[in-house]
Amino acid sequence: TKTFTKLSTLTCEAALSETAIDVNYIVKGYVTEINTAYSSSYNNITFSMADTQGGTPVLKAYRVKPKDTDDSTVQVGDLVKVIGKLTQFDGTNQIAQGGEYEILTESKNPIISGVETFADKTIVTITARDGLTIYYTLDNTDPTNGSNKYEAPFELTETKTVKAVTFDGT
Repeated sequence: TKTFTKLSTLTCEAALSETAIDVNYIVKGYVTEINTAYSSSYNNITFSMADTQGGTPVLKAYRVKPKDTDDSTVQVGDLVKVIGKLTQFDGTNQIAQGGEYEILTESKNPIISGVETFADKTIVTITARDGLTIYYTLDNTDPTNGSNKYEAPFELTETKTVKAVTFDGT
């Protein structure tokens, strides 16, 4: 005898307000922030999710593990499906430790990092998935594959708008 259970699929917003706690759900959303980096020792990661790409984080997936080892490289912007128990922590719903996630669509968006408000200077870092080449501009124009090719972190000493894009290959 084997029992098969159909799980309800929720949006991040719906999961946040769900009152049936300690029940397994499927939640689909976009990764908006990596809260704790992937640990190969524990095979888990903690990330925040939203219903829209780049949206305000509304739900946290706490110490969830990848369904497939290739999914351990989850990044901000990826569309993911998380299967796990919805619990409350500090009065907020979250997917509990032990849940499992799967990357549905990998983001090709580059991630621009650096101190956004600075007095003297800031160092800007741009990252993307392996195999993607990053191009950027500092003049608020949309970058193309003819723009500055990102090679290493760079310093800004005045206000600039950094825009970046990725292309497959070089």
